[in-house]
Amino acid sequence: MFRVVNRLAIEAKKEREARRVIGGESNNFTALTRRVFEYWVGLRPEGGLPSRADIDPADLKVDLPHLMLLEVLNDPLDFRYRLVGTAVDRFSGVGRTGKRVSAVAGTVSSVWRNLCQVLETGQPSTASIPYEGPEKDYVTTAQVALPLLGPSGRIEFILIAIDYLRHPHALDPL
Repeated sequence: MFRVVNRLAIEAKKEREARRVIGGESNNFTALTRRVFEYWVGLRPEGGLPSRADIDPADLKVDLPHLMLLEVLNDPLDFRYRLVGTAVDRFSGVGRTGKRVSAVAGTVSSVWRNLCQVLETGQPSTASIPYEGPEKDYVTTAQVALPLLGPSGRIEFILIAIDYLRHPHALDPL
């Protein structure tokens, strides 16, 4: 009985923390994006952000095909795709690894604005972005972008989980 109550208390605490961090209600989570977001929340030190070194790919094995790790570049501001999951490459139809976001998505895109928001606020961001790619049965994406500290103690990376959806109604509330 104690284990069940304790597990429910832990789940309620994770949900409260998720809502606090994300800024209230969010309808942009899917099972995949929620799982990665909750992993990130679990890594956060009190009052801080997790670092790139805190991420263990083995913990995210099932989600790796849907993850991207972007490096923040300065002077001028840009973001470089460091790691791109196989599902992201397949759905985008473009190999992104090593490329800059400015060259792939442009600096006036919703992708760029979302990344800048995460960098400026130091807070996660969820987004539902229309899907444009070779898979004609898919119409939207659910994404969560999560800031990560680098060795300098500043946000140097952004981890993104992206889920591709056939119908916008497939989104789960938090």
